[in-house]
Amino acid sequence: YKMSNKSIFDELLGGLCETRIYCTKCRYNSRNFEPSLGISLPLCGDSIEDCLRAGFIDAKLKHYICPKCSRQESAIIHTSIKKRPQYFLIHLKRLLSHEKKISTYIEFKHKLDLSKYCTNSTGLKIYTLRAIICHSNGWTTGHYYAICLRGDKWYKFDDDDAVSYTHLTLPTSELVQ
Repeated sequence: YKMSNKSIFDELLGGLCETRIYCTKCRYNSRNFEPSLGISLPLCGDSIEDCLRAGFIDAKLKHYICPKCSRQESAIIHTSIKKRPQYFLIHLKRLLSHEKKISTYIEFKHKLDLSKYCTNSTGLKIYTLRAIICHSNGWTTGHYYAICLRGDKWYKFDDDDAVSYTHLTLPTSELVQ
């Protein structure tokens, strides 16, 4: 992957996720690696930490056919971050169906520790919040804008307008849309 995908996006956002599937019968572990430019998380709870826990929770697979014992058994699937990118991009899944957008307030701190979701213990594990992309209105129509950190000040960039924020405090209507 790295040989054929050399771009600034891969350099800054490129990470690697590892998925392990553990057969409960023969105890065989299969491993799969997937390059990633960001991670999509389910919208669960009321904080980004809740969303991370839900996105990285071990899940039970029924009717898994093990490549080693060839039996149809249950298995446990575990996903973790194998290689952390320089900048970590998180997408929150706010769409339930083709007509329903989840409008829930999500709290996130300025520092995010990903160590418990990583496979190995080397490299950067704590990320600093630098930007948020927001969408207002419904799922079929709407408008995107960004809230970004520059130096020690936050700015809202909305088309041709840039408004300074002293602290990152957004009206609830902007956070829940």
